Amino acid sequence: MIVKNRGVKEGTDSLWMGNNPLSKAVLSTTTREALLKMGYEYSWWRYLYTNKREQVFPMAIEKLNEIRIPTLIVTAEYDLALCKNVADIMAKKIPDAKLVSIKGAGHIMNMDKPKEFNKRIFKFIRQLKLPGQTANESIALPLMMEARRQQSQLSYWSGMQSVVQLL
Repeated sequence: MIVKNRGVKEGTDSLWMGNNPLSKAVLSTTTREALLKMGYEYSWWRYLYTNKREQVFPMAIEKLNEIRIPTLIVTAEYDLALCKNVADIMAKKIPDAKLVSIKGAGHIMNMDKPKEFNKRIFKFIRQLKLPGQTANESIALPLMMEARRQQSQLSYWSGMQSVVQLL
């Protein structure tokens, strides 16, 4: 691993500017610059030290059909092929899951196309209902208000990450 052998800067540069599928899936210069800055500041702990509990048991893919909540799966037009394949599997195995793709975005779609990403998330949240809610009620408004409040405090990430955490 480059980070372990040559340091954080070289490892980060290789990841986000090298000749590899992940680097090629980052389309925006602004996104790439933000990822480089985050990489330089990141500890890389999980890549520098062995984690004996890395494998999830049972395999998560075997449990997808047990998910019983509204699920939105987001990918991007220029996402990594592996990520698109995983998204397709999840959409097929999770009951009533909805799969969307952000046009013109790469792997880090929430940074490449934050407005489109947020629009898709907000649209999904707006249709969510808690048990017992009427057709006119939704849990969306409080979640969106909290996301917008927190969005001004975030430097790199889309405010929607806050919404996802609240769900």
